[in-house]
Amino acid sequence: MPAKEKELQKATKVDDYVTVDNIDDFKQTERLSKRLARMGVCSRRQAEIMIERKMIKVDDYMTVDNIDDFKQTERLSKRLARMGVCSRRQAEIMIERKMIKVDGIVVDSNVAVNNLNLIQVGAKTGMYTPIKENTRVWLYNKPQKLVTTHFDPQGRPTVFNHLKNLGLTQHLISVGRLDFLSEGLLIITNDGEMARALEMPHYSVERQYRVRIFGRMFNDVTLQKIRNGVVISGRKYGPYTVEIENRQNTNTWLNMKLYEGKNNEIRRVMRKFSLRVNRL
Repeated sequence: MPAKEKELQKATKVDDYVTVDNIDDFKQTERLSKRLARMGVCSRRQAEIMIERKMIKVDDYMTVDNIDDFKQTERLSKRLARMGVCSRRQAEIMIERKMIKVDGIVVDSNVAVNNLNLIQVGAKTGMYTPIKENTRVWLYNKPQKLVTTHFDPQGRPTVFNHLKNLGLTQHLISVGRLDFLSEGLLIITNDGEMARALEMPHYSVERQYRVRIFGRMFNDVTLQKIRNGVVISGRKYGPYTVEIENRQNTNTWLNMKLYEGKNNEIRRVMRKFSLRVNRL
């Protein structure tokens, strides 16, 4: 067997964080901050701050704020998403490709895990143990002609590629979506559970939109029907809080408040009344 292959076999036996090039280094004892930096988790300074804030436990992924959640058993893909490693769908793909280890064993199914399990993720530099970051939130003013997704099959520019160009390279999640031609505030976070909570209808988080509609059929009767809500293809939309901001011949600016954001909801509702949204 060639010497390089022998070294590669040895590399998988030393905590699985090593490559052929650094196998000897990883056998040595070193400070936790240095180990985290060399594993690509964060810089040494960031690691020292995390240690001071008691954010790191060996073979554990919890902080004071989420300790009860992380003790619960949940599917591996959900755990990885909540730790900010990737989305659930991306985690499922990584599991299928055998890129994830649980307690040192490669898994090929979405197994149940809790805080007692050691999870390791495959990367270009080898296997690493992810550590959940503190929740972070960004407010992003989305322009038109960006898709709110990580990947668009049509090859259109996406919000997350734009954020990477701005220097935000970690895995991020949007709270809800704005469609390709819509613009305005998007809440971006690294916390999947927070994003999900803000999206769930039963939490009644208010969403406010300024909508410019075009159509000669718009009048007070139509306005009241929009406020009451409609049924489209057997699905209920609304009711809504709607106020007129400004009227300009056939264009009208509306202020709409809703508590659940279905796909293209506002545009669908307006089309029901022969109205076209030309600004959102």
